Amino acid sequence: APNVVEDEIDQYLSKQDGKIYRSRDPQLCRHGPLGKCVHCVPLEGEICCPGEHQLQD
Repeated sequence: APNVVEDEIDQYLSKQDGKIYRSRDPQLCRHGPLGKCVHCVPLEGEICCPGEHQLQD
């Protein structure tokens, strides 16, 4: 089989954890700069858009 070289973007994405990081929102967050709450905690990638990428037979 021939050697397959992954694209640079594929190599980068394979090293990521899949979370969507959000910064602290000064209007919603009531904690200090190092805290996290429901408004700024990272989202799991699959949870943010459920059902969007369903495969069909």
